[in-house]
Amino acid sequence: MRYRHRSVFWILLFSCIAIMPAGAAITESSVCKKVDVTTKVGAATFKCTKVAKKLVWLRFFTQDEAKQAISELQFANGKISDLQAKLDAAQAILDENENVKRALAQRYNPFSELLAKAYQDFLATTSAETANYASNVSSSGKLCAPGVLCLVGSAGPGGGIIFYDAGAQQSWGRYLEFAPEGWSGDSGDPSEYWCDVTSMDFSAAVTDAKLKLSIGNEIGKGQANTDLMLAVCKSGAANVVHAYKGGGLEDWFLPSTDELNELCKLAGSTNEGFEASGDCANLATLEAGFSDAGYWSSTESSDVMASYQDFSVGSILNFYKEDFQLVRPIRAF
Repeated sequence: MRYRHRSVFWILLFSCIAIMPAGAAITESSVCKKVDVTTKVGAATFKCTKVAKKLVWLRFFTQDEAKQAISELQFANGKISDLQAKLDAAQAILDENENVKRALAQRYNPFSELLAKAYQDFLATTSAETANYASNVSSSGKLCAPGVLCLVGSAGPGGGIIFYDAGAQQSWGRYLEFAPEGWSGDSGDPSEYWCDVTSMDFSAAVTDAKLKLSIGNEIGKGQANTDLMLAVCKSGAANVVHAYKGGGLEDWFLPSTDELNELCKLAGSTNEGFEASGDCANLATLEAGFSDAGYWSSTESSDVMASYQDFSVGSILNFYKEDFQLVRPIRAF
């Protein structure tokens, strides 16, 4: 009876071992007991295999699993092949673009050299023209605009009209231009007193010899005369013309008597193109909005008087500084 109980015990024990979940402690390469024994862990099949004199569990693929894995690998390989084909096509396009660039560079290289040479020639020509423009040594004059020579009666750089050409560069410049009609914002030239300081000899107060030589009645003296007026006058003719910024320029001034006379000559011209009449006297008509009245110069005649010109007859006269005459700005360049 005792042996019978012992047999039942061993039967139960082996039955428990047989029904234990074989994969409870099974992992890849973990130790197993018997070669070729298989078990499952989830959907995976493991087989006890002898490796390097050891029994270990190895992942075992059934025929169906192997077919599925091969199918997945083939699908992935197809995707890779498709991507590789696209990469090859893209690389071919890049290579073709590079070839086109090289071909274009070779084809247009001679043309580029011609362009470069033409550009250098242009710079050289422009530099020469700029040098002539700056020095005014050319007998034909300088350019007031691209391709346009500065000529008496033509437009000047300040938007006015050129009325005098000295023929060559002077210390003050070469050309004189006057502000255009309507420069002050009104249809006619404004009437102003010469200066609010009416009893002072400005030129006599100048002690510097060089400065004293720069003022007077000659052509080229208007700028210095105006600067002297601005140093003393708080208001008046010089202040009005100095405030004018025609053409974006700030170098407008009141003309000296000789400059004013040249202006009168052109204003009295009856010829097309505003050519100077030669004499500023007995004027039949006036051009460019000038009036047949008196125009102030920047030339002082005494402590209480300054010079003006009557554009109706051309006479240069002296009158009190507090008197009103017309003004028209000019500039030199």
